[in-house]
Amino acid sequence: MQKATYPPLRTHKKLTKGQLGLHIFFILLSLCYVLPLILLISISFDGSSVTNFSLIPKVFTLNAYKMVFATPGRILNGYKVTAFYSIFGTLSSLAVMMMFAYSISRPNFVLRNPLTFILFFTTLFSGGLVSTYLLNTKYLHLRNTYWALILPNLGNVWHVFLMRTYFQDIPESILESATIDGANEWQKYL
Repeated sequence: MQKATYPPLRTHKKLTKGQLGLHIFFILLSLCYVLPLILLISISFDGSSVTNFSLIPKVFTLNAYKMVFATPGRILNGYKVTAFYSIFGTLSSLAVMMMFAYSISRPNFVLRNPLTFILFFTTLFSGGLVSTYLLNTKYLHLRNTYWALILPNLGNVWHVFLMRTYFQDIPESILESATIDGANEWQKYL
């Protein structure tokens, strides 16, 4: 009977200066993400002051949690708004952007080039935060409404271009066969 041979155990290599520097960099980067979360949890248990905070609470108390859970309606309302915005906002923006992207992906669409230029031109210049706020509050009257979260996000130029590229990659033969089968543009879109 022959004796089994096993490969030698892996020994740890000595870290080079470059690898050590990379490890230190990623440890510091990880701390940049983890420390704010730890600090937030620490502040929630600290009863002394919100302005003078540290990683370890000076006065440990659960008053903040008692206050939050004393009125659970606020938390439930926040979750309701989040769920509504997430579901309805995503579906509505997806529908609007997909219809626009499909229309500008069709080579026989008359307004294809002007609309694509307008869409591209908006990526070059931004309206800015103040003008967007004024438009949403003063002219569209969206202050303190659900629509303030949904309407401004119905169109994202990058997403429209991404979807347009997807629709352009569909072979023309598939769309022609759908036309031969009697499908109109709406049915081909769906």
